[in-house]
Amino acid sequence: PFPILNKQAKEHTDREAKRLKKKFEEDAVVDGLKPIKKYGSAELVQLIDWEQFQYETAILDHCIGQKNQKNNFFAKSKRKLGRYYSLRVKGKPVGTIEVFKGDLLQIKGYKNKWVDKKYHSIF
Repeated sequence: PFPILNKQAKEHTDREAKRLKKKFEEDAVVDGLKPIKKYGSAELVQLIDWEQFQYETAILDHCIGQKNQKNNFFAKSKRKLGRYYSLRVKGKPVGTIEVFKGDLLQIKGYKNKWVDKKYHSIF
């Protein structure tokens, strides 16, 4: 219903994602996260801080680190309504995992696509 506003919002989001990606790559914000599990060059880390959620969004181009959602994932994690994990290969995110009460709810890769099959055994 509001194509101009929608276009402006998307452009802003795209610019912000690029800015964050550059910032995180320069600052190495994600260094120091301790893996929960390791599988060769792949590791699973739990997302806890807001910056980690933003990094997932900047690299994988999906919504986990967007503040503008009514019930965003970071808020859910703080209220213990979900746990969120990043599957990383050589330190770079390749997928994000949502778990609630031990149940796997979703796994999203780049732009909400499937995570490469070679990593499915990890889950």
